[in-house]
Amino acid sequence: MSLAAFLAGTSGMLVGIAILCVLFLTVAANVRNTYTLLNERAVLVMETLVERITDRVSNVEPTVSALTRLYTSGAFGFERTDTRTALLEGMLLADQAVRAIVIYTRDFNAEGVYRDDRGNVEFTTRAEAVSPTIEDALRAIRLGDPPKWGAPVHVAGATFMNVAAPLSRKGRLDGYVVAAVGIDGFSAIVEDVGKKFSSAVALLYGEDTVFAHTTLSGQLVPLAAKEQSPTVSLGQLDDPILSRFPDRKPLEGFQRARRAGVAVSTIATEDGPFVVSTRQISGYGPKPWNAVLFQPDYEVMDEVRRLRGSFLIGLVLLALSVVVAIFTGRSIARAVGRIAPEAERIARFEFEQVGRLPESRIFEVDTEARAFNSMVEGLRTFSLYVPRQLVHRLLQLGFDEATRSRSQEATVLFTDIVGFTALSEHMTAEQASCVLNAHFAGLVTCVEQELGIIDKFMGDGMMAFWAEHDVPDHADRAVRAALAIKRHVEASAAQSRENGELPLRIRVGLHSGSVIVGNLGAPDRVNYTIVGDTVNVAARLESFGRNIDAAADAIVLASEETVARLGFPVVHEPVGTVHLTGREALVDIWRLVGFESAAAIAPPDEGGSPGA
Repeated sequence: MSLAAFLAGTSGMLVGIAILCVLFLTVAANVRNTYTLLNERAVLVMETLVERITDRVSNVEPTVSALTRLYTSGAFGFERTDTRTALLEGMLLADQAVRAIVIYTRDFNAEGVYRDDRGNVEFTTRAEAVSPTIEDALRAIRLGDPPKWGAPVHVAGATFMNVAAPLSRKGRLDGYVVAAVGIDGFSAIVEDVGKKFSSAVALLYGEDTVFAHTTLSGQLVPLAAKEQSPTVSLGQLDDPILSRFPDRKPLEGFQRARRAGVAVSTIATEDGPFVVSTRQISGYGPKPWNAVLFQPDYEVMDEVRRLRGSFLIGLVLLALSVVVAIFTGRSIARAVGRIAPEAERIARFEFEQVGRLPESRIFEVDTEARAFNSMVEGLRTFSLYVPRQLVHRLLQLGFDEATRSRSQEATVLFTDIVGFTALSEHMTAEQASCVLNAHFAGLVTCVEQELGIIDKFMGDGMMAFWAEHDVPDHADRAVRAALAIKRHVEASAAQSRENGELPLRIRVGLHSGSVIVGNLGAPDRVNYTIVGDTVNVAARLESFGRNIDAAADAIVLASEETVARLGFPVVHEPVGTVHLTGREALVDIWRLVGFESAAAIAPPDEGGSPGA
């Protein structure tokens, strides 16, 4: 399929998508508004209920704290009955939520005041044993503890929540003060909120105990008394909704309510599903309280279902259109977009890291991908046999200009492994190949870091050169590469000895002078190389290294012509003026030991590239 045909086909789909999008946005807005109203209603009911409940009990802890401070200050004590009674009576009358305030000694003798159902305040003294529930709760209180809400208790036919605190003076625990809050007062709040919002409302202690219920308020106290329990559990109530409260499942679409602390869930019953809104009230006992709102599912979700159902077909079509559009865009963008990073890798000669472009159903894009992949394969293969720096020049200048033979100054480097023939006699061909490949890999890295061209590998030897046309500071670059090779070989040899292996030792020869650089060979088979007396001298210098320090791991010999061109200090030792084999003129030879300073190790233009 052509790109033109593809775009023509997709344009019709885009028109349809645009129409569907308008319809979708309209319905989505209605759904969103509906959910907004549902969220706001759930939050409003819960906030109203929680506010009413917390207002009722908000002063209990301050009342208990005030009594502890008065005791500590000496305003009352266990020995001043009249003062204590008057004070407790005043505190009781000041907080209508508190039904009783009791003072316990350390021996759990009790004395306090309570308010009966008619509002009359009575004084009571208890010398008999306190209930185990209360005693255990009081024993858990420690000196210095703040007022603490305890679990519900059943006393004299009524259920109470309680707040207790220690009474201490002069660092001594003398007793306890307990304020009791009757849970019957919560029923009036729950009923009032339920009528106001026309909904069933309940207040739970934890998730299994009922404090109040809009439709069951008159049954809770008798049921608790019948069961001789401080509270009524969910299983004791004939309520199909509350009995399944622990099995509720979260309902989607109520994120706003959830952010406000209201969890909206659904409960499946025999009469159909119910929507349940819950908000926790913490800090009033060992378990959090749960304010709960019940609504039939149809009152909440029917409008949402109608809106969704009317647009179901359109939504399916929209989804398909989106899938097609995404597939189209990604197919084109993936093929075209991958070219840029891969091309950048090619520019950096990172041929091994260049990925293959995928095939495409679009004719033009597929043709482009196949052509690109063929080019990459060609360059990758080409780079294995042609020096990397030459590849760079070929890409920059073109084949003819880059490879045109010319006379220029250059520095030539030869390397050879000492006694490798003898070493290889004890190796298989595969082992010898692995050793040489590992050896040459290190040498090539040293040369290419200095922008040198690897001309050829000759058995266990290597030839490289730096032409002035490419790198004006060719002598400096060559010497840095040679000394880098020396450090590499010496480090490898040390490691080999440590491993109990025979080390590889190397000779390096360097010479600078005039050479012919370019394509040399037959018309249909050429090599990019150099020729000239300079090449021969460099090779002879490397061979001459066998006469110098036979125990050294790496010997680097350079001619006077190379040393004289250096632009940085190098530690070098004179070898002498020598008559090299095959050459009539004498040559001044220097042994290169290393750099005089660390600054000379790195080239001045570390990030430079070869000149054109």
